[in-house]
Amino acid sequence: MPVKLFQSVALVTLTFLSQTEGHGFMYYPSTWNHLTETFPELGPKQGNPGLYMPIPDDHCDESTGIECSVGGLNQGSTTEWWTNHTFNSNPTLPSEFYDQENEKWRRYNHPWGSPGSAPVWGEGCGANGGNPNGCNYDGEPDPNPYGTCCPGYEDANSKNARKCGGYNGGRSAMEHAAEGLFDNAIETTWTRGENTEVFWASGGRHRGGYAYRLCKVPAGGISKVTEQCFQDGHLNFVGTTAWIYKHPKLTETLDPNNWIEFETRRVTEGTNPPGSEWTMVTLPTKRKKGDFYSFKDLVTVPEDLDSKLVDVGMALRLLACVGAASALTLHDFSAKPIGGGDTSLAAIAGGKPALVVNVASL
Repeated sequence: MPVKLFQSVALVTLTFLSQTEGHGFMYYPSTWNHLTETFPELGPKQGNPGLYMPIPDDHCDESTGIECSVGGLNQGSTTEWWTNHTFNSNPTLPSEFYDQENEKWRRYNHPWGSPGSAPVWGEGCGANGGNPNGCNYDGEPDPNPYGTCCPGYEDANSKNARKCGGYNGGRSAMEHAAEGLFDNAIETTWTRGENTEVFWASGGRHRGGYAYRLCKVPAGGISKVTEQCFQDGHLNFVGTTAWIYKHPKLTETLDPNNWIEFETRRVTEGTNPPGSEWTMVTLPTKRKKGDFYSFKDLVTVPEDLDSKLVDVGMALRLLACVGAASALTLHDFSAKPIGGGDTSLAAIAGGKPALVVNVASL
């Protein structure tokens, strides 16, 4: 009997300047954020990513002089679902898993400092715009309407202050799921007991690391999936090898000879759940402005999945959500994987499992 899975990408970020340089997103298997099917041989912007979400009556209007998010008011973006301004309370990652560009941020308790520990919206699948409670992080109410850009810098007079670091007023992915927004999510079939490829893309600006998880969708459907369920279904990587592709064509077929194979840096110490395996983001060269990469991993689909996930059949039909966690704060760097948390994949259809990708970065 086939088993449905729901898949999601979890990213943690700091402040961010652009969605391509710091943010990241999974593009194969197809996620719930894709309108058409994706394929492993094509570039990362395939699949017409971005859903059309319900717009509240009270929403951002640039004629009033405030900056509005294009994704919030039109078709959403590839990196629409995430958690902003989230932190872990105690860095636990071994020192060797910070590089020179992000080691100094460890003291701010950003997500990669304790992978899998930072709190997330949407039970790991995020909230559209990343800031459901608004752009004020001091506890004060945000007076701006839905879709107003959150600046990536604390200083409102900064030349970068109007960079759109997500937007306010979005809602948990689970709320959207309950209303049927993801009912037509595309399915991908995996086979239990086999290794399978997963692809995601980012500018790699914030480094950090990532992992993949599975969760059985409860009888109540996607909206009842939990972050704890994903943590219980953390997957292992295959071997120590991964692949990276620099400046992939966004929608065209990628040259298989241009994938760069490299030895990864895996970590199981200081992670959550305890002993779970995470991979550090590694770039082939020193990052330059405008760089963009596709990443490819092999993960193991367990043949003897825990009964709390699934115990029927060999085919796993995946549906995927895209979410991310970020510590959006007030320093001169951007992010998508970073911060104090990570995002998880949610599942769809009662009694079926879901896949989740968690990314934590600086």
